[in-house]
Amino acid sequence: MTNKPWLKVIIFSVFIACVSVASYGGCGGSSGSSGSSAQQAWFTKSPMLTARALCAVGVVNNKIYAIGGINSFSNQAVNEEYDPVANTWTAKAPIPIARRALAIGVVNNKIYAIGGYDGSTYYATVDEYDPVSNTWAAKTPMPVSRSAVAVAVFNNKIYVTGGNDFGTLYLPILIYTPASDTWTTGASMTVGRGGHCAGMANNKIYAMGGITSLTTYEDANEMYEPGLNSWFNGAVVPAQRGCAGLGVINNKIYFIGGENYSSGQYYYYQTNYFYDPNANQWAVKQSMPTFRTGLSVAVVNNKIYAIGGLDTGANYLDINEEYNPALD
Repeated sequence: MTNKPWLKVIIFSVFIACVSVASYGGCGGSSGSSGSSAQQAWFTKSPMLTARALCAVGVVNNKIYAIGGINSFSNQAVNEEYDPVANTWTAKAPIPIARRALAIGVVNNKIYAIGGYDGSTYYATVDEYDPVSNTWAAKTPMPVSRSAVAVAVFNNKIYVTGGNDFGTLYLPILIYTPASDTWTTGASMTVGRGGHCAGMANNKIYAMGGITSLTTYEDANEMYEPGLNSWFNGAVVPAQRGCAGLGVINNKIYFIGGENYSSGQYYYYQTNYFYDPNANQWAVKQSMPTFRTGLSVAVVNNKIYAIGGLDTGANYLDINEEYNPALD
């Protein structure tokens, strides 16, 4: 792990850019380059019931659950279910602890909400949600408190990468087994970071982008092989980004939106970068319609849903935009 004492006032999130860092300058609401301006592969769908950034999303039975987050200075406990077929949102049982910058893994149709931050406390908490009974249950917490982690699921285990708490950036991967409700520790990433993205493709876990300080963003792309318990480097993300969203379709990765810092200014993006793990190459796809950071991404039936976030006017968003790669 890497100790960064000056991180104790932040959470590696969009909340930094428009609240915590106001005294540092920046947060001028500027937007970065967008790539392609064509929008025919993107469609606006019904918005969330509650506007927010830094929520976590999971998919069970082709429905998306958007949980937690922050709206202005208010941490959210809301749990909202989206049905892409009906294009409707429904309020569900709230998470027991309101928090933002948590992460979700789904195993056997149960949702596991892991870690997070509420402005004063970093959480090791693991909350299990059963969509069938619409109930929550407490599970064994992580060995350490972490916020702004990124997770992926492989063989019914949840792999938790990165994150921070009170000035510490974490390198070791944590592995949670819901069947036994136990944690183990795996190999360390090369780059300690939070606010990054993770996803599973070709039975490997990819950790992309992230934030290492108030003004330092990463383009790192590290690949973890569970069978070897080892990390390897892939082709770097085309741009340094934090608080982006990531979706995987047919073992291809889409890295969408996010933020960066340059010349005293924070920039928010609508970019859509496409990564082919087999070729270890990146390409630019159609940009999403809305510049934003702190968004969440879910995949249902080979379509990507980019949900919530913060826009260039420092507005917390209820936006839900659908991307269909088949049309791009």
